[in-house]
Amino acid sequence: MKYLPPGDEKIGEEIAKLAAKHNAILLSNHGPVVGGKTLRQAFFNAEELEDTARLYLTLLPYGFTTLNKGQVQELETRYPKN
Repeated sequence: MKYLPPGDEKIGEEIAKLAAKHNAILLSNHGPVVGGKTLRQAFFNAEELEDTARLYLTLLPYGFTTLNKGQVQELETRYPKN
């Protein structure tokens, strides 16, 4: 999400646009907002976000790369969400 200054009412509007499709949103220069259908699920989503960030930052110096859009689309087609 693009940067918005602290306290800007548009932050909530931007989060609302994304929240239906995402469990976590990274606010530029602020940090993450994590949710779930229950508090327990939100906790596990936050834990997953932290673990993924740790892995990404640990592996980045070793040439780690993410999937490109085509690879992601292929996986989404092969393994559709329920």
